[in-house]
Amino acid sequence: MLNYSRIFLISALGLGTFFPNQAISVPHIVTGSPLLLAQNQPFQISGIQIVKNETLTAGSYTVEGRLINYSSDVMRSLQVVYRLYRQEGDTLVEVESHEATVIPGELQPGETGKFGWAFSEVPQVFFIEAIVSENGTTEVNQCYADGLARREMCRLQLNSQAVYPLTIKH
Repeated sequence: MLNYSRIFLISALGLGTFFPNQAISVPHIVTGSPLLLAQNQPFQISGIQIVKNETLTAGSYTVEGRLINYSSDVMRSLQVVYRLYRQEGDTLVEVESHEATVIPGELQPGETGKFGWAFSEVPQVFFIEAIVSENGTTEVNQCYADGLARREMCRLQLNSQAVYPLTIKH
């Protein structure tokens, strides 16, 4: 008897015709460090994490990340536009919106810059909206949240392209 779940899996993976007793290689999904690199996007954001830091005067937590210039152009004056949200019932409510400067201020093709924000408490949800440079604005729509329910709220309410858990480094 034919196993319909195997047919569905093969069909969903686009592998074509079913060959009985044939080993099927299922693609490996990496769940480590989040990154976003859409086709024809000039940037990649990666390494987003929250760091607990007792020595900061502006806040005891920082959100840190990296930005790689994948374009063929030198990028200057890069800013990461982000929004913070908190959960109120079944809704995410925007708390604030800011821009973080990417250091160094000029990225050659293939170079990586760093950016970060300081907070007094761990944000429940933060949403990277766009990267702004002298060359224009690149939409990112990348959401980070501290729980499965909030990540699902990101998906549904913020229409984000990518949703990741917040990683806290002590």
